[in-house]
Amino acid sequence: MKSERWKQINDVLVTALEREQVERAAIVKEACGSDEGLRREVESLLASHEQASDFLEASIVGAAARRLWVDQIQLWPGQQFKHYKILSLLGV
Repeated sequence: MKSERWKQINDVLVTALEREQVERAAIVKEACGSDEGLRREVESLLASHEQASDFLEASIVGAAARRLWVDQIQLWPGQQFKHYKILSLLGV
């Protein structure tokens, strides 16, 4: 692919990413006009960007939730919970 085409793709992509997600489709459609190849390329990159963002957000939220859960554990070997005695730590 020629560098001019990559610049065109990048320009449309950056413009779309600067907008709210709900506005992106209209921005891409307007910027690409009748160039279907450009539109497909930009939409593909936007979809990849959104999937990566979702993955990272889920990972961050999951890590924070696990951390909060681990911080709540107050039972250590030798302690009792109701009629159960904690013998050893199985894992966190």
